[in-house]
Amino acid sequence: MADTNMPDFEPVIEYLGLKGRYQGVQAVLQVLGIYCLSFAVLIGVFTGYEPAHECNAVNVTEMRDLFSVPDNASLEASYGKCAVTLVVNDSAAVTTHTMSCVNGHNYFGNKYISFTSEMDLVCDRTGLGDLSQTLLMLGQGIGGFIFTSLADRFGRKPIYVFTSFGMTILHILIGVAPEIGSLTLFRFLIGGFQQGVCLSSLTLFLEMMSPRHRMLGSVVCGTLWSTSVLTLGLLAWLLRYHSWRTLQLIMTATTSYCVLLPWLLMESPRWLACNNRADEALEIFRKWCEQNGKDFAHVKSLFDKNVVEKLRVKKMLEEREGEEKPELHVEKYTILDLFKHKQIALTSFVLAFVWVTNGVTYFGLILTSSSLAGDRFVNFLLSGLAEWPSHSVAYFMLRRMKRRLIETIFLVLSGVCLITSVLLLLSPEQEASTASIVFSLLGKFSITGAFNALYLLTPELFPTNLRSIGLGWSSALSRFGGMVAPYSRFLAEKAVYGPGTIFGCMCLISALLIRLLPETRGRPLPNSIQEMKAWRSEKPGIRKKETCIDHAFIVPPESKRDVEDTETHNYRYSLVET
Repeated sequence: MADTNMPDFEPVIEYLGLKGRYQGVQAVLQVLGIYCLSFAVLIGVFTGYEPAHECNAVNVTEMRDLFSVPDNASLEASYGKCAVTLVVNDSAAVTTHTMSCVNGHNYFGNKYISFTSEMDLVCDRTGLGDLSQTLLMLGQGIGGFIFTSLADRFGRKPIYVFTSFGMTILHILIGVAPEIGSLTLFRFLIGGFQQGVCLSSLTLFLEMMSPRHRMLGSVVCGTLWSTSVLTLGLLAWLLRYHSWRTLQLIMTATTSYCVLLPWLLMESPRWLACNNRADEALEIFRKWCEQNGKDFAHVKSLFDKNVVEKLRVKKMLEEREGEEKPELHVEKYTILDLFKHKQIALTSFVLAFVWVTNGVTYFGLILTSSSLAGDRFVNFLLSGLAEWPSHSVAYFMLRRMKRRLIETIFLVLSGVCLITSVLLLLSPEQEASTASIVFSLLGKFSITGAFNALYLLTPELFPTNLRSIGLGWSSALSRFGGMVAPYSRFLAEKAVYGPGTIFGCMCLISALLIRLLPETRGRPLPNSIQEMKAWRSEKPGIRKKETCIDHAFIVPPESKRDVEDTETHNYRYSLVET
């Protein structure tokens, strides 16, 4: 049963509404954090780009002495990407000698176009640049764990302000890094700070909304991400003849809004009230009413009745729980419980593979966009443009179709498009090359839609006390996919069709595995492992008219429409882990 003593902010938020000057200012400050997220993660596509290169010329006279070439023999040198080949031709025989690029590499006048070329991270050092991208993804995982806890303890605003300033400083430090060691360290740190900005800004954004608007908020967040991808591609194209450090330092401007946050950004009233700071929360609501022309007396009445009083009763019951309610027992779970029960273990392993597939495919397609036929800047821009409408399409599908079906459709479409793109790459025709790019972009569109559906499906599959753990496990594995994705570039260099084949097959396998999971649309969220097990024995299509619970509020579904609307309540889990 639901705990009727849980604080209910929804009457207050519903009365204040979605539109108004206060929400406008706060939303802009919050979504600026969301908008800057892709720059830190994806800028390596351009700053770490490996341009065409060959070995610098060697002194042929010195080579004669080094290899004891007779005076009557000719000596010619040919220069490859990673080796110099010397051909000795005398009257007796033709011999060859191979050596490394002893005089460095020639980047055809573009040495400072990326840190890869400036720091000579090619040939035997070629993995160091991609290692910095992998460690950035690792930093995201660690930062997400650390800053989530800090935001719950110290508040959303302090963490948002701190990590935004941190990202600004790290953009500068990366732009002036003298060598690969310090650059890798700074990129690792910016990955962690990026997650701090992500989690705190998204949480602030969601906690300002009523439940029925949160799925719409997810579309806004996804569209902002895709818009920032397009912005990054455009900036990189405009600065294509400049040093990579110029583009990196310009990224400082994308987070410079942080100077406004300490003065203009407000803390989440929800967090304040739940942390014994109800007076501060009420003061924020007072400013909210003043700026929007709302009745503060009415808001205070709703706040006192639905929040303050329930918090007081809840605290009193918690203090007396040991004496008066010995029969109450709340089961505590750990990540090990994901694998103790057959059905939950199956769900966990299936989701693990699907999340890895989504992560490696999404980031792999972005990071290998420069290996596609045509201009690398155009390919990146088209890649960002392809995912832009995907968020809206996924939104409308999620409101009308089954979760599992939507995920299957997007995964199958992505797999088929990527494999078709690979087959077209094998054709020598120019038209086939263009068509290959089109199908690759359709694959990007589809995997973005799959991510949208997966973020909603995952938390709906786990019982209440395992929900955050289950989503955290799944999200962490998507980071693993992102860590592996940078190395797909090496495969693309050896076999241009390699990444697309792997991504496409993984998508098709995931589409088959997702059918092993139960459908969640129209069902109340499971509150226990027993309820989750019972799903298998229920007939498909039956909807239980029970009270749907989302931790902090209760909405009794009196109609089919209400049941569908309550599904949006749980969507906040997806956004907090993006």
